Amino acid sequence: MQNLNRGMTQSRSISAQRSQKGFVGLVSLAGLGLGGFNMLLLLITLANTNSIAHKSAPSMVQLSNGEVLPMTAQDVKARTPQTIMRFTSDSLSLLLSWSGRLPSSDPQSAQKGISNEDPGVTIKTDKGDRKVTTIAHQASFALSEDFRQSFLSKLGEMTPPEVFNGTAQVVLVPQDISFPEPVPGVEGQWKVSIVSNLVTISPGAAQLSIPFNKEVFIRAVPTPSQTQLSSPVERSIAQVRAAGLEIYAMRELTRPNLVK
Repeated sequence: MQNLNRGMTQSRSISAQRSQKGFVGLVSLAGLGLGGFNMLLLLITLANTNSIAHKSAPSMVQLSNGEVLPMTAQDVKARTPQTIMRFTSDSLSLLLSWSGRLPSSDPQSAQKGISNEDPGVTIKTDKGDRKVTTIAHQASFALSEDFRQSFLSKLGEMTPPEVFNGTAQVVLVPQDISFPEPVPGVEGQWKVSIVSNLVTISPGAAQLSIPFNKEVFIRAVPTPSQTQLSSPVERSIAQVRAAGLEIYAMRELTRPNLVK
């Protein structure tokens, strides 16, 4: 009887060992399968990454209206010198050219050159309430917020009241805009020197020309997005900031001898 019990015990032990070995084998096979699957995913990821790394950068973009524009890959704060110079010229021209007229809101009338009287925008200055033109006020969104209010105040003092009754017109006439110089030690900021004149035109009076020579400091900013649901103010801001730039300071040009 003892031998029989001993034999049964040994049989159970052998069976248990075999079951344990079978379970370990299944776990090992499952681990190998999972490892192989992970290796396959890794190889696919490496292949896709290599394909993207060697893929040519897109050279054009198509707008929703079908217009195709060329494009090049650049750093987020990089801007071409031509973009900076054009932004400077366009922004200052809009800020400092005052006609007292606004294009008609009707597209057909605007195409015929019909314009409306500009009521202006009232600005508080050290000399009391003054007006700036609506176009200049919209263009002021090209300035940084900490610089915009002080510039608008000076603009209100500079704008002749005669502009709004049609007896005077002021035009900024640029003579030279320098090549942008990077601000030392600061990425995405530039200095542009502009030599120009503010010419006042009044019926029956001689033209008055005042030098306007400045060093303009510009920096890269995120380009705002514009949707069909945007308000008129948001659309104005998006339009003047479409280049991804803003003017954050100006100072007198001490040596306005850029014109040769």
